[in-house]
Amino acid sequence: MSAVFDILLQIKPILGSVLLLIGCLLTIVGAIGVLRFPDVYTRLHAASVTDTSAATLAIVGMILLAPSWLVIFKLHDLAVPIFDQSNI
Repeated sequence: MSAVFDILLQIKPILGSVLLLIGCLLTIVGAIGVLRFPDVYTRLHAASVTDTSAATLAIVGMILLAPSWLVIFKLHDLAVPIFDQSNI
């Protein structure tokens, strides 16, 4: 059991960093999509989908990198309005 716990503790920072990086790249892709798409509706769709999914990935990545439970609770409180007001 201890070996599994040690492996999870080693994977957690790597997975958190990867999720945070993917969230940041998805934000950039969404910004490019907003600039490139021709129609207002496709621009709104690109902005809403990438915004919600990028925020989700970034917050989950930050939760995995959080040093304490207090930071995790604060990130959760930050995520609730984002998910509540999303278009998905």
